[in-house]
Amino acid sequence: MTIHKFVLTANFGPPEDMFNSLKNLREKECPGSTIWNVIQKDEKSILYEWQAKPCLGWPEQHEIARIIDGKYNRFLIRYAAKVYQLESNLRTKWIERFSQAKIILLEVPYLEKNTLQGHQSGVTSVSFSPDGKTLASSSGIGDGTIKLWNVADGREIRSLNGHQSSVISVSFSPDGKTLASGGGANTIKLWNVADGKEIRSLNGHKSTVWSISFSPDGKTLATGSQDKTIKLWNLETGKEICTFNGHQSVVLSLSFSPDGKTLASGSTDKTIKLWNVADCKLITESGKTGGDVLAEKIIASHPR
Repeated sequence: MTIHKFVLTANFGPPEDMFNSLKNLREKECPGSTIWNVIQKDEKSILYEWQAKPCLGWPEQHEIARIIDGKYNRFLIRYAAKVYQLESNLRTKWIERFSQAKIILLEVPYLEKNTLQGHQSGVTSVSFSPDGKTLASSSGIGDGTIKLWNVADGREIRSLNGHQSSVISVSFSPDGKTLASGGGANTIKLWNVADGKEIRSLNGHKSTVWSISFSPDGKTLATGSQDKTIKLWNLETGKEICTFNGHQSVVLSLSFSPDGKTLASGSTDKTIKLWNVADCKLITESGKTGGDVLAEKIIASHPR
């Protein structure tokens, strides 16, 4: 939790006058963008809440503020596009604290979602664990690591090292216990999320692995490569099940249907293909699109 201090030392006269001045200035600069709510006021102070939409380079804001004796104290509830959220009981707590405060300068915490920093090269892929508590990230040439982060506090849990080149794609298994990664050196790796240790490597592609996807039951992994192929892997044995051939260029995106019976693939050859997972055969393919297919998700029509 971060502690921030806010104080405005200039004297603006009566608190309500200062409040009206701030309100009028905001309305002049950004008409209709702000909701104002006066919580309580007296001759010496005014306590209010305001919510503002993005305007003139400022992001979305949500504050509780108190003006007392011409000075301005504020508690930032949410800042920058709904990133910061305050539970109702905490909101009540801070309203009470502000209304009872006897000092001008308050030190108040606000909930802050973190910017996660630690990679030494561009971040190529991110993936949340199924429970939303852990984030995995991968990085490119010059780094080649995978990092696991605690979402609640932004702390790095551990770094997974083992790839000999850039890591382009990461994905959690449906149960959150395994992380799959793919990238340069034609390699796919499976990691134990609990201890960060490598479970095994899956070798078979002849070029960089650009995309990976777990089946809904977590038993099968699909991988797409610059070698124009898609491979299915049995995760219990680590053995290749089959190879899909048909794309004319790198396979950038893969997604299983919710029932796990169909695999969709997208490629820089400007096509999307649907594959039958059971017999490893092509079902159908799209016509050419206007640009490269960078991401495609399928809602299957098969009954569950």
